[in-house]
This record gives sequence, structure tokens and C-alpha cells, in this order.
Amino acid sequence: MGLTLYYDWKTKTEPSSARRMIAKFRAIALKLPFDETSEIYEQDPPDGRSAFRRDDHSFRQGALYLSRTRADGEEETVCVPALHALFFHVRVEGSETASIGLASHPPVVLHKEDLIERNEDGSECGRRDDSRYAKHRDVNRLLRCLRDWDAVVARFAGSIGDALGDESGTLVAPIKDRPDFEHLEAKGVTALKRMAARQRRRRKKGPS
Repeated sequence: MGLTLYYDWKTKTEPSSARRMIAKFRAIALKLPFDETSEIYEQDPPDGRSAFRRDDHSFRQGALYLSRTRADGEEETVCVPALHALFFHVRVEGSETASIGLASHPPVVLHKEDLIERNEDGSECGRRDDSRYAKHRDVNRLLRCLRDWDAVVARFAGSIGDALGDESGTLVAPIKDRPDFEHLEAKGVTALKRMAARQRRRRKKGPS
């Protein structure tokens, strides 16, 4: 559980220039305090020859996520797979691995609206970006969302630890190392109620 952030940048360049650029990115990353920095990987090179380590993993990197308004007025995210991707990974203890890279995409995207699937609470399956930062770009709103998620995670970790008890061993959760853990844990219920209220408002705005 937690909050995932996405960053993007754009440039118009040839594959050879993109390869030089990603090498410079990695050189900069090596000077930063990351715990680990991987080698550079190349996925689906346009000429069939990789300048870096060839990536043939089933999970494809470099997908572009575009926002669109459906016929029913709801916002949705459309996934556009990358044609060619160059990337490497960085990691800091306590956080998920981050991917840094460049990718090319088709100039025109044709999208067929699929059947909308919903969870039992009415929310749509497969929604990304819980903070909606990609749309609103409000840093203060993003930080409020992050604080809410910290409180929810703290409450969850505290409840699980209480349920397991000392006989089951110590629950390992990085958030328990925070000096304000107990304060966050106490705020967890309020944060959950706030999230539930937002979810109810979104459902009311949806189709009847």
C-alpha cells in the first residue's frame, strides 16, 4: 500500500541520440544517493539490434497513459504501448524500484471503448494514479493525499500488529520506524472516512 508517482518528459530525436541521452541519464543517476542503479536495457530496437542489454521480459516498459473523456462523461486512462524503449532502474531502501527511460510511441492512436468493469463499491477496476496528480498537478493536494495514505498504512500496520500479538513475532513494517507512527495510526480512521466520502461523491457523478 502506498502512493506511486509518475513523471514524464518529451523530446524529438533519433534512436542514436536517444541512446546517448539515456547513457547520460544513467551517469547522473550514478552520482546520486541511490542504493542500486541497474545497467541500461533496450526493448524492441527499431533496427533489430540493441546497443544495450536486450530486454525480452513479458512486462513491456515505456507505455504511455493518455487521459480521455468517455461518452458518458467519465475520465479514463488509455494505455499506448511503446514502439521502442531505453531504460534503467534505480532503487532506494524502503521504496519501490523506479524506472527511468525514454520511449517512442505511434503518432496516432485509435481507441475502442471497452466495457466498463466496476468493483463492488462502484469504483472502476484498473484505475491508476490514486492521487489524480496526473490531471490536477496540484502539489499541495498531492501531499494531502500522501498524508492520508501514510495514515491508512499506519493504521493497517498497527491493527495487524495488535491482532497478531507478541506471540506471532514482530511485524516488520517500515512505517513503524517513523517517529510520528502513533499519531499517524490515530489519524487512520479519519483518513479512511475521508477517502470513502470522496469515492461516494465520484459515484454520484457517474452514470445512473
